[in-house]
Amino acid sequence: MTTILAADALTSFSAITMTITGDSDWDSSLFTELKAGTISENEAKALWTYTDGYEVNIYGINTSIFNPAGLGT
Repeated sequence: MTTILAADALTSFSAITMTITGDSDWDSSLFTELKAGTISENEAKALWTYTDGYEVNIYGINTSIFNPAGLGT
C-alpha cells in the first residue's frame, strides 16, 4: 500500500491511498478458468486483451466543500 500526502491546492484532502492488488501468475489463472469452463473463450480473450490481472484503487477524502471557482450558493 502506498500513501500519498496532498499538498498545495489539495491540502483539504486527507492522505490519498493507492492499493494495487492482483495475480502475479495471471496467464495461468486465466487458462485454468478457461479449462474449467468458468469463463468462455470470448471472456478469456477480452480479459487477456484488456486487463493484466491487477486492479488499482485510489481513495481519499476531501474535508472541505469542493468549489474550485469560488462560486456562491
